[in-house]
Amino acid sequence: MLLRTLGGLRLEGAAFGRPKPLLLLAYLAMEGPRDRRFLSRLFWPAAPAPMTNLRTALSQLNKGAPGAVRSDAARLSTALEVDAKAVLDGASFRLEGELEDVYPGPFLEGVHLPDWGAELEEWVFSTRELVAETVRSQVLDHAEELARRGQAQLAARRAEQAYRLPGAPEPTPETLDRAYALMVAGGNAYAAKLRAEALEYGIALTEPVRDVPTLPAAKLGGRAPHNLRHRTTSFEGRDLELLELARLLGDQAVRLVTLLGPGGTGKTSLALAAAQQELEAGTFSGGVYLVSLEDVSGRPELPSAIAGALGLEFDGDGTTALAELIADPDILLVLDNCEHLVGQLGLVTDLLSHCAGLTVLAASRERLHLPGEQLFPVDGLPFPDPEEQIAPDARYLDSVRLFEKRAKRVDLGFVLDEQNLSYVAKICAAVEGSPLAIELAAALVGVLTPEEIAAELTEDHDVLNAPSLAVPDRHRSLRATFEHSWSLLSPSEHAALAALAIFAGGFSREAASHVADLTIPMLSALIDKSLVRALGSGRYGLHPLVRGFALEKLELSPERAARVKKAHAEHLIQLAAEPSSRTLDTEKVYAERENFRAALARSAREGDWDTAVRLIAAVWPVWHDRGDWREARAWLERAVHGYETSHQPDERAPGVDGDPRLERALAEAHRGLAVMAANQGDLSLAEAQTRASLELSERLGDRERVGAMTNHLGVIALHRGDYGTAKTLFTEALAIRRELDDREGVAATLNNLGAMAGRAEDIEAAERYYAASLAIFRELGHRRAIALLLSNLGDVAEYMGDFAKAEGLYEESLEIHEEINSKAGVATCLARLAAAARRRGDLARAGTLCLEALEGLYDLHDLEAMGECLNELGLILSAANRHEPAATAWGAMESLLDSAGSTLTGAQSREHQEAVSSARAAMRPESFRRAWEAGARFSPDEALSFASRVALPAPAGERS
Repeated sequence: MLLRTLGGLRLEGAAFGRPKPLLLLAYLAMEGPRDRRFLSRLFWPAAPAPMTNLRTALSQLNKGAPGAVRSDAARLSTALEVDAKAVLDGASFRLEGELEDVYPGPFLEGVHLPDWGAELEEWVFSTRELVAETVRSQVLDHAEELARRGQAQLAARRAEQAYRLPGAPEPTPETLDRAYALMVAGGNAYAAKLRAEALEYGIALTEPVRDVPTLPAAKLGGRAPHNLRHRTTSFEGRDLELLELARLLGDQAVRLVTLLGPGGTGKTSLALAAAQQELEAGTFSGGVYLVSLEDVSGRPELPSAIAGALGLEFDGDGTTALAELIADPDILLVLDNCEHLVGQLGLVTDLLSHCAGLTVLAASRERLHLPGEQLFPVDGLPFPDPEEQIAPDARYLDSVRLFEKRAKRVDLGFVLDEQNLSYVAKICAAVEGSPLAIELAAALVGVLTPEEIAAELTEDHDVLNAPSLAVPDRHRSLRATFEHSWSLLSPSEHAALAALAIFAGGFSREAASHVADLTIPMLSALIDKSLVRALGSGRYGLHPLVRGFALEKLELSPERAARVKKAHAEHLIQLAAEPSSRTLDTEKVYAERENFRAALARSAREGDWDTAVRLIAAVWPVWHDRGDWREARAWLERAVHGYETSHQPDERAPGVDGDPRLERALAEAHRGLAVMAANQGDLSLAEAQTRASLELSERLGDRERVGAMTNHLGVIALHRGDYGTAKTLFTEALAIRRELDDREGVAATLNNLGAMAGRAEDIEAAERYYAASLAIFRELGHRRAIALLLSNLGDVAEYMGDFAKAEGLYEESLEIHEEINSKAGVATCLARLAAAARRRGDLARAGTLCLEALEGLYDLHDLEAMGECLNELGLILSAANRHEPAATAWGAMESLLDSAGSTLTGAQSREHQEAVSSARAAMRPESFRRAWEAGARFSPDEALSFASRVALPAPAGERS
């Protein structure tokens, strides 16, 4: 059954149409499980016995739509899919057809019940506006993508549809700007009407924005040219500051600029505007990257934060290694929220000394005290002098313009006239031009006049005089602004906003409902008050300063704070435990990586290793599948070590403390560390962790994990080339998994038996095992495993000489791996396609693919696969008669395989030996030996750097 709420209200798949029960279903589908008593009073507020009415409605639903409602003793819920929830949760539209196909009309259009109360009516209309505004934003995003692809006319049509969207609230000035730019570019006739309507509200529209230049992928090492987010609000003023920053950032003698100022002065916004300015100008060919340090607690986490912002992986702490990983020195790094790390930022100085073209733009409340630091003071926006008479031209001051634009977001009819100009000027002066304070004050326009807001901000509030308020004078007006916004919230909104501050990196509406009991009307109200920001794709967040204030409110009640922290961690654990996150779709879990990091760091800080183990045990498979191997391994090691250190052994076995849920998580954490270590070639640690997980699983009677760990011991034996032991272990694991009817486990072990048969060159057996495994995974719909099996069958086809079939299977596998964002799978397929291209004689394509694969495997720190890929590079170079670099590649291959405890096997080894013999015969023995030994001394970083120099064909007339 599917509940349709856009353009009406109907239940597909059931002959049931009673409006009140269907509305109840819609509420449960949108808001999640709710208490029976609460629902009865919400839906039947005037009924003498509302619980009786609720029971009647449930009886009607159970007869007309069996299974639609789930119930327990106190709560009701539904698992029905509902179209509007998909919109709010960030589901992207596919707009190849008409907009009406995906948005047939406003939420619950035409639905009105004469007996519903004010609270339910508010919910309907708040949800209607929020859904429509979300649709509008997605349509505009799609339109801008069309414009980037050169489809200007279609983009303009989409922009017009977004502007005129039924059910949406009055568009904000930012929405008008975006829509107008697209309409003008596409020659849409409605552009003139939109401009005229905007001018009626006193909104000046800007011309279409410039496109960001596309930087070459080769220059960027395959990474994106930036990680800057699209702004959800316009940036106002600061023209002179931006000009001066452009001059400083373009001066080669200036390497470190620190935007210095108190909280609320707009340092982050100015830094992002400057970064966007440099990106559009193309000043930094290596890219522009924002590194948020808000949740970085100390020096050890800094290298990973910097590498992660650049889309790279790093698990060490050496400056030289990080500098080599960054590689391209022509980069602008924007470090935000630095003040809590003052004294721990020596790494920045070291990086600047190692990377000659690197430039750093930092935002901090304190100077960093680093060599070469150029301070750039950031005060509030220019504001009128409160001692002088307000002149008419005060309206052109940046602070006043910002208030006007933000007020129009709340009330498009707001006009900055002679009557209220003086009060707006007083507001801007009272907060000393603080951009955040001005935004919060402007958000009050919906409930107070400018005169009332000015009076509130200039009165002698207790909050300004509280002797316990240990904040600088410059912060007091900002705090007063927040406190006044806080005072206008209801008690339930107080609780929700304070709880929302626990989230790092934003949150989904579903998460906010679980952790903060946030309802849609509450969300809409907090957005309207500028306390919550819509980040797009179904996610929301708090401004860092608002989050800081709200966290203070949360910590005022230690019991409440403890409950929220626990709810936050439990929600993340449950999210990662959903079946879909283990099989089909990891996006929802991966989107919460900042929240997982924050929850793990908080648990480690507070010594709560039980929670840390449960968190990492839940999330490591997703991080593994997405290629975040180093971070996953680091947290697994830290959590397991912290747990074992904090739990003193007693008469029970070590690690077992009587809580089965925790014991299972510990066993899973051992398993995760075993898998990560095996992937990275650390077979000794992998075996020790596998046995630890196996021992604990046996004590718990967890036969499913016993089968998994027995299987993994077989994988380790296979890596070591011990086929006899591997076969025994795989056979034992297969028997356990068949006994449990664990079909996914059976399929995984059949795949491993196929890999073992392939290494032993029993190709018929390998194909038989792979085909049986693939058949099961196809039935289960497990796309990641399907992709792996297609690639393995490609190996079989290649061995049998059917190269066209092999290449087709590799391409099919690559397509799935790319769809599911599997970094390891993509890299492996690229390496196999490189070999296929080499055998076809297309050496240029083979070199390109091989380098792409090697870059991906380097990011994963998969030394064994890197070694095999360097062997392929040697084969490609040898086929091109470039024997010296081929020998160097093989030397590097040998070193990496030794580090991983692995060797080439079977046909792979024979092909390698033939090519080595050919290259040795074509070179002087001493030259061959020197080239091989040079490669053998390479670190993984140096091996990648070497490959990037030699993988592509040498230009005509040059020798390599």
